[in-house]
Amino acid sequence: MKNLKTLFFTFAILTSIALQSCEKIKYADVGEAISLQENIKGTWKVSTATQIDNDAVNKNFPLAVQKLDLTSRFPYSTVVFAFNGESTGNYTITNAGGAPLFFPLTGTWSLDGTKNGPVRVKLVSGTQIAFLDFAKAYRASDNKLSLKFSRADSDGKVFLSYEFNFNRN
Repeated sequence: MKNLKTLFFTFAILTSIALQSCEKIKYADVGEAISLQENIKGTWKVSTATQIDNDAVNKNFPLAVQKLDLTSRFPYSTVVFAFNGESTGNYTITNAGGAPLFFPLTGTWSLDGTKNGPVRVKLVSGTQIAFLDFAKAYRASDNKLSLKFSRADSDGKVFLSYEFNFNRN
């Protein structure tokens, strides 16, 4: 009889715990959605430029070998990108200090990609085409943008990347 009472008491406690755990949990709002079109349009000034050796990253070399801050070596802080239009339009890059760039200074831009794949910024000037990947995701209200330009060998293997971080100008 004592075992039956203990069993009943244990069952009652477990049932009450299980019923209490069925309460709906209220989560805070996630925040505003990230819109790539909203994020890119406007005028952006380079805040940092970093060269990344992808082979060194893949081989777990020390961080000092993997990344090189180019901002202090070249005048990237004078580089300004202006993207006009909503999801496509014209762009202009002002390079007052003559920092090395790997894409045309003027042309048209568009968002390139599919719903199932990564979306990239496509820069076109005549026959020159360059792609910039979104390196980090920011909300439009953050007033920040991060784009990465990658260089690949003839087999398509990326060996160097350049990450540009921007502040809205």
